[in-house]
Amino acid sequence: QADLMSKVRRARAELHAINGLRFFATLGMVLARSVETMWIDNSGGSTWLSLRSCGYLRRIADDFVSFYFILSGFAISWGYMTRYMTSKGICLFNVSTRDFDSDSVRRRYWVGRLQRFYPDFFISTSCCLLVTRPAFFGCHTLSRLDWLFNLLQLALIGGWLAWLPYPNGGNVNGPSWFLLTLAMIWFLYPFLVRPIREFFRGDSSTMFAVKMIGLWLISLLPWALLLLIELIVSSTGYDGDYTQLVWSFKPFPLFRLPEFIMGMALALRLTEDPEYMEIGGSGGWNRPGAWLLYGGLAGLVGVVGYAVAGAATMGTGCSCIDVTDSACYGWLQQVDTRFGLVSCLIIYAVAGLDCAASAGEARAGAEGGERAAAAAVESRAGPAGEMIWRGLSWGVLQEVNKWGLQIFLYQMSAQTMLQALLVDVHWGLANRCLEQPLSPSFAVFYVAIQVFVTYLAGWLFHEGGPLGTPIHRWSKQVAAAAIEAWDKTDAGDAGTASPPAPAAPPAAMSPSVRLV
Repeated sequence: QADLMSKVRRARAELHAINGLRFFATLGMVLARSVETMWIDNSGGSTWLSLRSCGYLRRIADDFVSFYFILSGFAISWGYMTRYMTSKGICLFNVSTRDFDSDSVRRRYWVGRLQRFYPDFFISTSCCLLVTRPAFFGCHTLSRLDWLFNLLQLALIGGWLAWLPYPNGGNVNGPSWFLLTLAMIWFLYPFLVRPIREFFRGDSSTMFAVKMIGLWLISLLPWALLLLIELIVSSTGYDGDYTQLVWSFKPFPLFRLPEFIMGMALALRLTEDPEYMEIGGSGGWNRPGAWLLYGGLAGLVGVVGYAVAGAATMGTGCSCIDVTDSACYGWLQQVDTRFGLVSCLIIYAVAGLDCAASAGEARAGAEGGERAAAAAVESRAGPAGEMIWRGLSWGVLQEVNKWGLQIFLYQMSAQTMLQALLVDVHWGLANRCLEQPLSPSFAVFYVAIQVFVTYLAGWLFHEGGPLGTPIHRWSKQVAAAAIEAWDKTDAGDAGTASPPAPAAPPAAMSPSVRLV
């Protein structure tokens, strides 16, 4: 047993290619936000950027958000129910104490999540409350309801109160809404692990696909209801926008839960799919992993084609900002989870490449390294799959991906201060609050510098960054002290209780069973 464990621990499956996917999803959302904040009127020479390119990015940004909800469910399940490889390339699954059946385990999980997320969330939202005030760089004042909503955001309950009148209008840290919704779902995760595992346990490929399609259909229900309400209200002659209604649906955690569960199911499926148990055979385009990968790529091309075609046909009277305008964006744009199955296919296929790479490294031992990993990926998905895996696993993408949380949280503050600086030095912007004509060359520069400043803020505040290091060092100390205090309390309570029954001897373990 000790020998098996030593082989397994040395070959933990790492999600390098998945991290590469996350990098590009983050970049797409940052680009969408950077173009969206550019107040360009549609009469100037930059219409192609202010309307066409922005319209394309705004369309696809919702798909990136849905992708993130699914990917988060996958990544957290992968991390807390880790998949390992033996030296023979056999995948095992370690669930050990990860069932979250005890208060102690759940507390440790919640404290760990808060420790990583909340310090940056609190600092970034507080900064936004400051820099977006008219006394500094802001364009409008906040009502009492807006202040209340932002304070509730800091208390991490804003997503549950999406029914408040026009809640997103007062959210000063706009890009963080989906992270706040994810935080609500992270809290529920310990209670989801066991039922989701039991629901998907032992499914055939067909049954698994049927259940995933069922989950996807459930994820469509809130948006179908939204469209129905819009249709009914429009039939009465009402000619208003539906921004408030849309933003009552988007951040509500229970409406996004099916996407998260789909991601959980993908991680669990990888532990039972026989195609991932042994990675071997001759390479070629007709390998099972190649079909999965090519199917995901075809779906990605379809998603991009949808966004490009929609942006190209937008009328000049349309706005890049208001994607709730069905006349300009169409009814499908109101359905955030429209391409959820495509996201699942891409995640599953790329995770298979990571699994194959880890298996190849495990079989080859310490001497094999990246060459053995690449050979195993080629065996799994052919030469094209190996090339894609190498690209997504590039070290630069892995490093920048570590900044993702901070990029989203500090994006609003960084871009607001950059706009104010450009206005103050009279460099291209006359005002940061009104639409204005911009030259095409300056518009491109503007987007590029917005992206640069956003990533600079992410680097400064990420866990290993100059500003992030002391912040996260302090938060880890606070978290460790809280866990230690709870453990002492639990130990004191246990000392007053009756002694536990002797533990049963451990069962024999073989490579064909889950590690416990």
